[in-house]
Amino acid sequence: NITDKSKLKLKMLKGFVGDITGGADVCKCIPRNQFVTESSIKFVLPDETAFIFLKSAKEEFIFTDKALIAIRGNSGASKKRYVARFEYGEHPIKNVAFETAGFGLTDLDCELKFEIGNDSLSIDIEKKETDIAITYYRALVDVSKAIKRNNAKFNLSLNLIKNDTKIDLKESPENSLRAISTNVIDFTEALLIKFQPESYKDVFSAHFPGA
Repeated sequence: NITDKSKLKLKMLKGFVGDITGGADVCKCIPRNQFVTESSIKFVLPDETAFIFLKSAKEEFIFTDKALIAIRGNSGASKKRYVARFEYGEHPIKNVAFETAGFGLTDLDCELKFEIGNDSLSIDIEKKETDIAITYYRALVDVSKAIKRNNAKFNLSLNLIKNDTKIDLKESPENSLRAISTNVIDFTEALLIKFQPESYKDVFSAHFPGA
C-alpha cells in the first residue's frame, strides 16, 4: 500500500507533465557525457548511477539504476525547485508505452508514457530526439519486465515458505519454534536481496554501453 505522503508525491509528479491540452513543457534529452554539467545531478546519490536525464525549462526527470528523481520549478525563471524521489522497489515502473510525433507543424513532440506505482505519467520529448527517446523507452520496458519477473519469483518463493513451515504448535518445543522462525527470517531476507534488488544497473547498462 502507498502511504498518503507517497500519494501526495505521485499527485505532484503527475502535475509535472501537464495535461492532454498540450500545456506541458517539452523536454530535451541530456547526453550522458553532459550529466556532470547539470546542477540537478547533485540529487543523484553517491551509490547510484544516472542513465536518463530529461530536462525542460521547468521540469527535470533523472532515471537512475535505483529510482526516478523528479524536479520541478514554479517557472523557467525561478530557481526554487521541488525534488521528489521514487524508488523502483516501492513504486515499480510498468505499462511503458511510446507515442511518436505526427507530421503536422504543431505536433512537435513524442511522448514517453509509463506508470510508476499507481500513477500514470506522460513525458513530452522534442520531436528531433525521437531516436534517443526510443532507446529510453526500450530501457524502461526492460526495467519494468525485470521488476515484474522479480516480484513474481519473490511472491512464489514466499508461498513456498508458508507451505513448508506449517507446523503443529502442540508438538513443537519452544527452541524448535525459535529455530524455525530464525530460518524463515533469514530465508526471507535472502529472497529480498535476490528478487527485490535496489539496483537495476545491469538492465540499464545493456542499453547504455560504457555506463
